[in-house]
Amino acid sequence: MPRRGGLFALVMAASLACGGAGTTPSTPDEAPASQISYRDVTEESGVRFLDTHGRSGTDKRYLFETIGGGVALLDQDGDGDLDVFLAGGDPQDGTGPAPSRLFANRGDARFDDVTEALALDLRRDATGLAVGDVDDDGDEDLYVGAYGVNALLENRGSTLVDVAPEAGVDHPGYASAVLFADFDGDGDLDLFVGNYVEWNEHALEFSAEGGNYRGHMVIAGPRGLHGAADVLFENVGDGPEGARFRDVTESAGLGESRSFALGAVAADVTGDGRVDLYVANDSEPNSLFENQGGMRFVDVGVVSGSALDATGQAQAGMGVDAGDADGDGDLDLFVTNFSHDHNTYYEQHGPGRFSDMSRRAGLFQPSYLHLGFGCTFTDADLDGDLDLVVANGHVFAVLDDTPLNTTYAQVNQVFENLNDGEFREVPAPWVGPGHATLVSRGLARGDLDGDGREDLVVTNLNGPATVLRNTTPTPPGLVLELRGERSGARAVGAKVEVELKSGRRIVRHVCGGGSFQSASCRRIVLGVPRGETVRRIRVHWPWGKEQVFDGPPLGHLALFVEGERDVQLQPLAVYAD
Repeated sequence: MPRRGGLFALVMAASLACGGAGTTPSTPDEAPASQISYRDVTEESGVRFLDTHGRSGTDKRYLFETIGGGVALLDQDGDGDLDVFLAGGDPQDGTGPAPSRLFANRGDARFDDVTEALALDLRRDATGLAVGDVDDDGDEDLYVGAYGVNALLENRGSTLVDVAPEAGVDHPGYASAVLFADFDGDGDLDLFVGNYVEWNEHALEFSAEGGNYRGHMVIAGPRGLHGAADVLFENVGDGPEGARFRDVTESAGLGESRSFALGAVAADVTGDGRVDLYVANDSEPNSLFENQGGMRFVDVGVVSGSALDATGQAQAGMGVDAGDADGDGDLDLFVTNFSHDHNTYYEQHGPGRFSDMSRRAGLFQPSYLHLGFGCTFTDADLDGDLDLVVANGHVFAVLDDTPLNTTYAQVNQVFENLNDGEFREVPAPWVGPGHATLVSRGLARGDLDGDGREDLVVTNLNGPATVLRNTTPTPPGLVLELRGERSGARAVGAKVEVELKSGRRIVRHVCGGGSFQSASCRRIVLGVPRGETVRRIRVHWPWGKEQVFDGPPLGHLALFVEGERDVQLQPLAVYAD
């Protein structure tokens, strides 16, 4: 590989014949055409946001100009519906970074820009986003990673205040993968900051000098640059000025982690009740940090089978998500990668044991010429299994003028879960401008309009954000919200077992982080097949406690509070398509 290899390690030539285990499944003749559909409602939503990360077009000179920013869905104003926060960037034209912006949901998936009303003036090259109630006051706070100094926006209702210096988390660097989770089981949220590269004058010069990607000159990196150290902050409680954190990276066993981190997800991956951490690394093996208890971790990525592809090669990990894709009750992992390679589906077939099953799952070939960033598992058609959405867009604008069979702007993809983790790509699921080719980056899911289906918000490099409403005809489902006590406000790491009338069992997990630089809603949108009802729900709270509840009626938001027997119910809104 040439010293000035292209961006993201020039993920090279695995042929279409190599990769995941097994054979690509054919779609059964009797399988009905998918009804999954999304409608682009950006214009009527009122979300007006232009991503300004780096110069537009082919004039990008540096690695950091290709990454873009993320999106976070949170209930900032406490009215029960989801607001949208979008990370602002620096256009590199001498004017400085544009402000990040917050759009408040009026209750019908129509939004007002309340950035100025909240006195929010966050101007930095923002990247990754994480949502969580760090000070345990009942509302959601926001951590903003950056190319530069990170921010912790404490939610005070009428305003958002950056308290990162006082809290001890104003970490400088190049953050991408940031998330909150209760890693030590003390009831408050700790913070992981995954950094991409060490950025300095050498890195600027190196990146601008350029490299060679399949015979074409491109921006160079990350190979040839130094991976940046990831950082783990323990929440040590509230001080006079609010939440306080301390850096426990070394004692936790993460001190040697200096890979090119781009995506991360926190969940009880190994099924032992403790919250683990999975990190997608660009051009290097991915890491699975198994939680040993006592705020100590061991990287078992390679031995677990979740670090490399089926041929034993490291890939260019971008985004990541975790979910029970094959319906066996444990967590599987999905990682997006570079073009001329494949996105990777790691199926778990025993506690902490994974295999690359991308080919058998039908995810190998459809992803080969795409470059994936944001991704999410979501039950788009509410049939009880997890479908998959991937946001695509290349990093090299010059590819439009080459014979490499890929492009800079790309179509985002939806994959329907047919059965037990076998997928097929849904043709043309987008209605309106949302089907256009875009240079997409961040992707977050959440029910924006209260109808019990998960919608999507996508960020697009040097373009407007896209709001996509789920218009799939579905049976009524359930939305489950978990409110932890000992296990943290959003119960990251919890497992929910749903028993249906027929005896079928559906398992869902609450994860922290996931996708790419974005924060999705942590409510569980549960699909229940037609003709079924929910008999009972068992909640495995993180760190050991279990509770069993009678099944709530379909068509409701059900709130489960750790330690309480009663379930609070609220009917879901129904909107005409």
